[in-house]
Amino acid sequence: MLWIISIAALIVFCGTITALFVWTAKTETGRPVPGQFDFRRYKSLELSQRGLFDKTRWP
Repeated sequence: MLWIISIAALIVFCGTITALFVWTAKTETGRPVPGQFDFRRYKSLELSQRGLFDKTRWP
């Protein structure tokens, strides 16, 4: 009898943790980082650090 109660409590605990995780993931505001982000500058910096050339840049 005790093992049935233990398993039921474990199932409830796991369900609660899962529900909290899902709820937290859904309620994330996703606010952008303050300031302006220059993707072209970031990309060129990353590629130059790796010794690569940007062949996707439009003229």
